Amino acid sequence: MMRAFAIARYGVPPALLELPEPTGPEVAVHVRFAGVNPIDWKAIDRLSEDDQFPYVPGQDFAGVATHVEGDPGVERRDRIFGIAQAYGTYAEATLVPELTAGEAVARIPDGLGFEEAAALPTAGLAALAALDVLRVGRGTTLAIVGATGGVGSYATQIAKARGAHVIAIVRDDVDDARVLGADEAIDASAGDPIAAIRRAHSDGITAILDVVSSPDAVARDLDALDRGGRIASTIYALDEKKVRERGFEAHNVNLREMPQASADGLTRLAEMVLSGIVRVRIAEVQPLANAADVLDRGKRGQIRGGKALLQVSG
Repeated sequence: MMRAFAIARYGVPPALLELPEPTGPEVAVHVRFAGVNPIDWKAIDRLSEDDQFPYVPGQDFAGVATHVEGDPGVERRDRIFGIAQAYGTYAEATLVPELTAGEAVARIPDGLGFEEAAALPTAGLAALAALDVLRVGRGTTLAIVGATGGVGSYATQIAKARGAHVIAIVRDDVDDARVLGADEAIDASAGDPIAAIRRAHSDGITAILDVVSSPDAVARDLDALDRGGRIASTIYALDEKKVRERGFEAHNVNLREMPQASADGLTRLAEMVLSGIVRVRIAEVQPLANAADVLDRGKRGQIRGGKALLQVSG
């Protein structure tokens, strides 16, 4: 049996547990770095006595393939990165079931480091999927609510590269938003950002990507859209039926259902980094033993300016 060193449960010290040997079309990974995402602490908060423990958090990884079955597009000893939800990534080893929804793996291209690769999958793919469904391109005026966070920072950069006019809605991070390429930056802590958009764009704007707002707050976003405008949420906050009844296009972006959550999507992201379209921002790198602290600070909004990573092995 393979052995994995993992966080057993939030707030509980690391524990040694067994990882099943690969038995089907799977990729086994020796994890070098794990990316930290809000979904990690949200999943932990949803745990109940009915769940299986020890529980291994995390889904983003970068590492080395140690076993490959099937035809996942990678080979043993390749440097790889991706999403491994089924077995978690806060561990020395994980498995990526080839045919499981929401799982994805791709080769890390030359020129891209393990750290950068580990910071890309969930946030980068969510940004890519949202911009694709919103059909963001040249001529689009796009507002991104939460433009300097994990998903938002990737979306801001990619949208600019596609020729969109980007309006960043942030809290206190106006300068950071402009560094990412936003054409306009609105500080939501200084007033009503939707009213500010309407003052600057009296006919409304083309599209909104909201990566942070609750269902009540995201409904207010519609006031900034022009007739037939498009809106997407990456946290499933939209009542799609009600939004469509008002004459707008609505999308709740779920990576488990999106074609971008694939080897092709990961490769597209990596190519954007290598070509200079996207800059990967890493706020901090901590050892795996500090995972509980990193999750707690992330939940409280104390990690800013980029992604947090856990270094699992050297």
